[in-house]
Amino acid sequence: MLFGPEESLAECQTIEFKEASVCLPDDVWETYSAFANTEGGKIVLGIAEPSPGVFKVEGVGDARTVMRQFWENVRNPQRVENDVMLPDGVSIDCSYGVDLVVVNVPRAERHMRPVRVYDKKMKSFVAFVRRDVIDTRCNDFEMRLLEYDALPAADRRAIEELDISALDGNTIASYRQLFNGNKPGHPWSLESDADFLYRIGALAKDRTGRLCPTLAGLLAFGHEYEIVGHLPYFLLDYRNESSGNARWDDRLTSNSGDWSGNLFDFYFAVMPKIDALLLTPLSVSQDGASHRFTNDVKDAVHEALANALVHAYYGGQSTVRVIVKDEQIVFENAGSFLVDRNVAIAGGISDPRNPTLMRIFGMVGISDRAGSGLCTIYATWKKKYGSAPRLSESYAPAKVVFELPIDCSVAGDAGIRGTVDEDTLLLLCRKEQGITAEEAAQFFGVLPRAIQKRMKKLESNGVVVHEKKGRSFYYKVRQTEK
Repeated sequence: MLFGPEESLAECQTIEFKEASVCLPDDVWETYSAFANTEGGKIVLGIAEPSPGVFKVEGVGDARTVMRQFWENVRNPQRVENDVMLPDGVSIDCSYGVDLVVVNVPRAERHMRPVRVYDKKMKSFVAFVRRDVIDTRCNDFEMRLLEYDALPAADRRAIEELDISALDGNTIASYRQLFNGNKPGHPWSLESDADFLYRIGALAKDRTGRLCPTLAGLLAFGHEYEIVGHLPYFLLDYRNESSGNARWDDRLTSNSGDWSGNLFDFYFAVMPKIDALLLTPLSVSQDGASHRFTNDVKDAVHEALANALVHAYYGGQSTVRVIVKDEQIVFENAGSFLVDRNVAIAGGISDPRNPTLMRIFGMVGISDRAGSGLCTIYATWKKKYGSAPRLSESYAPAKVVFELPIDCSVAGDAGIRGTVDEDTLLLLCRKEQGITAEEAAQFFGVLPRAIQKRMKKLESNGVVVHEKKGRSFYYKVRQTEK
């Protein structure tokens, strides 16, 4: 059977049932638009819903006629703006003993979004999105996201109300040093800052020929207050929550006011923080400019960070968040998938939301994998940790979440360079002031989270206790009453 026993039939984000005993139902086009603008999905014609959440297989009276009606309408520009269907996208299924018509609606390619259909009540073309089992009209934020994604280089447009002073000079100098180390002898190295930034896409000419920051240039090199002036909800947020003993052990946000707050500086501020947790220090070239990675795990984590920054949508609730937890590293960015999730994981297709931003990062050796980034991360994680990353998409607002699970017990050479002997650990805890997880981790050559997990177990068994001194937690052997 197509979806299992009749009594277990249920709709979801990618499945919609509709009654079609006589003809093609008119509301099929709302679902067609919603699926095309979201993740894609199956519309199954011939299954009724006599009461909410209860479905009954009734079949389609004349399946061939209903198929013909669908194809005629989907190709009618007065009914549907964009036909995203594949040639074999409609079929007849007889697994329930009656004819059902199954319409496989693919996720629309970015240049075809938003997919609008004619709404007879509104007397205009309307775009829908799928939210769980509901087809709903796009709100303003969702429309802006779909329209932004449809533009081939939306992040290269000039922001005419700004000039080069909106960009941070120190960030530009750091970037140019990396560029020179990554591309020694490149002719652009001799250019002025303005000409150099124009060539890499960080500046563009307005209608009068004046150089202005592009959206990509503002995001990569801008002062945070200038970015927020143009994108009010812009926020970069890094949090280390790995100890589990506080809201966070370390935090870096773009709105703190004590650093530039742009993407380039965020990337290079967060990298060493994650490096320290992974116990794999960064390797640099002799001139201190170009960067190389010491192992596959850190390479994968840096690629995930770059992906979150490059593929984020910065036009709405545009937060990029990196959270280090006890057993995973989580990357979140605003926006939705541009290609099917499985296609993105398989690799070979590079379709960045912000191609100019990717170009800027790629010029210094960051995020230059040409579509193989996710594929490489998945292969690395399965090899080193024995588990696959988790890539998911949520809505309202649209957000992509990428989780890298870290199981210290199977990490092998992925940054875990020793084992924890419990007797020795307890001896360290007998020091007068106790010992922190970081100190013990350095002693054993393991990650701090491995010590934290062991300490939690010992504490739950009543063997050790912890107390906070400043920002650190010190573990001591529990004193027994005499």
